[in-house]
Amino acid sequence: MGDHPKYFKGQLENEEVIAHFRQHWVVIIAQIIYMLLMMSLLTLMFFNGKSIANFIHAHPLSTPFFFTGYVIFAAFFHKTFITILNHFVNVVLITDRRIIHYKKTLFFQNIVETIDMAQIQDIQHDLSGIMPNILKYGKIHIIIASTISTKTFKYVPNGKYYFRTICTMKNKLGPVRHHSNQVSGAHGVTTVTPQHVPNQASVPRQAQPEALHVQPQTSQVEAAVNSALRSVHPNL
Repeated sequence: MGDHPKYFKGQLENEEVIAHFRQHWVVIIAQIIYMLLMMSLLTLMFFNGKSIANFIHAHPLSTPFFFTGYVIFAAFFHKTFITILNHFVNVVLITDRRIIHYKKTLFFQNIVETIDMAQIQDIQHDLSGIMPNILKYGKIHIIIASTISTKTFKYVPNGKYYFRTICTMKNKLGPVRHHSNQVSGAHGVTTVTPQHVPNQASVPRQAQPEALHVQPQTSQVEAAVNSALRSVHPNL
């Protein structure tokens, strides 16, 4: 068993959870306002239910309009409620090894995306605009070296803190990441530096000195033979 407790399904052995975040509450502020307005309308209808019933009895033709309005109101209310719940089930985990993004909905979607710290080539923090600077939310762009793609997290609350956290975890794997950057090229293709092949004209020819070295030996043999012949036959 590892030293670190298990906080989520799929956690690796000895993997430590550093931080987590959800999108800034500004993304659901409109749904919250709609919810408050609908609750106010429901409260108003509750305290005036008798008057509404008397109006429907006095005007029977208005029944389909009230029924249609009720269906639209109920559908919009449920949609707003589900949107708010989806905001809380979508979470990003930062561990000492990975960044894990849980993209979930209550019914139809359950996607888990992971990014290894060793695959991160660059990180950018974007805090542009009046409202992002006032409410302190922004974007974090993560450039993945293996695919030369960018993963963007939008509406990150207190983005500077999570930006520094990811940088710290990434720098702990600095030697591994540096080696990966050296051997990885575009589109994940390993880049091999071609070695210099010397020109054939610049290659020293070893046969020529040997031939020159043999010629003096042949001349000396011929001279010795001629000297021996002259001693035997002085007339030669």
